[in-house]
Amino acid sequence: MTNLIRLHQTPWTRLFADFDRTLDAVLPVRTYGASDRAAYVADYTPDVDITETDKAYLITLDLPGVDRKDVDISLDRGTLTIRGERKANERVEGATFIRSERNIGTFERAFTLPRHVEADRVEARFEHGVLHVAIPKSIPAQPKKIKIG
Repeated sequence: MTNLIRLHQTPWTRLFADFDRTLDAVLPVRTYGASDRAAYVADYTPDVDITETDKAYLITLDLPGVDRKDVDISLDRGTLTIRGERKANERVEGATFIRSERNIGTFERAFTLPRHVEADRVEARFEHGVLHVAIPKSIPAQPKKIKIG
């Protein structure tokens, strides 16, 4: 679907993720900082699927470990913005991270919507760590032949 365009991309995020995977292959155990800050903290960018049907655009975000109260969806001037936060798990007393690969932090994904959508009928549901947003299409105005009388 070419009408929905991601905004606020961080071009370095995917590059650093690829670099991290390469380092993991070469150096299987890494430590990050002092014992209090041993966990690696990175930007969190949830994966998204965008599909189109005859009646709607559907946006699906994977948000495992994110509480629905930590997600905010807004629509302003044709841009649908989904913001939220994936929080760290509680620390276990006396435990030290050996490795932490689960990214945490705030995220924001923004999409420019096509012109012919019904913004007042956008619906969202959150189930099993997956956010589903349905954006209904409106019927575009059809050209009308006007008869001269």
